[in-house]
Amino acid sequence: METILQEAEKMKHHISNSKEYLYYKECQKKLKKDKELYDKVNEFRKKNFELQSCKQDESTLQEAEQLYDQYQEYLNQESVIEFFDAERKICNIMRQVYDTLAEALEFDLDFLE
Repeated sequence: METILQEAEKMKHHISNSKEYLYYKECQKKLKKDKELYDKVNEFRKKNFELQSCKQDESTLQEAEQLYDQYQEYLNQESVIEFFDAERKICNIMRQVYDTLAEALEFDLDFLE
């Protein structure tokens, strides 16, 4: 177990020093300079997360469209676009890391089907 945690620490170091993560932190810092905008973006992120986390049905798409319409003036700002793009790249890296680990392990996930 100790070896696994040591390797995780190395991975954490590599990710936190990657150009993608450093760019994400730069974008986040830039966005935080405008507290009102940062607060609105986080409000949007929270609502969007809650929407995506709930059970999907016919109304979900309509609710998502309404949410995007409600926050459109904030979402179109350059600093917000850059932040979300940088965040998406970090999330993709984390997903790829997880997928790499998960595909090597034999978990019985048949219950998800």
